Amino acid sequence: MVDWSYLEHYTYEDGAIWASRTLVKHKGREEAVMDFATKVLNPVVRALEKSEAKFIQIDEPAAATDEGESALFVQAINASFEGLSKVGRAVHLCYSDYSKLFPDLAECKADSYLIEFTNHSSPDKFGESDVDPKTFRALSLFKEYRMKAKIGIGVVDIHSDVIESPEKIRDELLVASKILGDPSLVEVNPDCGLRTRKPEIAYKKLENMVKGEELARKEFGE
Repeated sequence: MVDWSYLEHYTYEDGAIWASRTLVKHKGREEAVMDFATKVLNPVVRALEKSEAKFIQIDEPAAATDEGESALFVQAINASFEGLSKVGRAVHLCYSDYSKLFPDLAECKADSYLIEFTNHSSPDKFGESDVDPKTFRALSLFKEYRMKAKIGIGVVDIHSDVIESPEKIRDELLVASKILGDPSLVEVNPDCGLRTRKPEIAYKKLENMVKGEELARKEFGE
């Protein structure tokens, strides 16, 4: 929201000398981010919990755009969830180098992370049922920092009409489970929203996503 907003109120550049303008601008951006978190998002999520919502997801597609803002991102997410006691807290991340969020992300107070992974892969380089482990390299950081949050693996590419097979989705979930070392921490989801696809394509992708999860559960005897 901050990236796509005009923040004249937070610039503070009038009278600032050239040497300090970058610092002043950054300070204004930090204040804007925290104002959005505390004065816009937090009242909304509190109202949702009061309305008996069971699960609240905050979407942040630009979390790792600026490598120097990972701490600010975590601070803002925690402030957005401040005061919640019963509702599940989730964060959606996409189209970023997630490794740039660490180690700060380890301090984020979310119960689960729903992450885009499929668009990072190169389907022209491996077969239908093959999975490139490098696609999931960020998962090792969740394990390294002992984060017990659940990880939603994006297994459906929202930018393509190619229908992912249940077997390919199963294999991706199995790779993720192996990296995390605990299948109970793995969830399944599309990379992001499917509004870019025609309804018949979107429904088929989601149908195969469910079938792929069922195949993965069978592998673990569930």
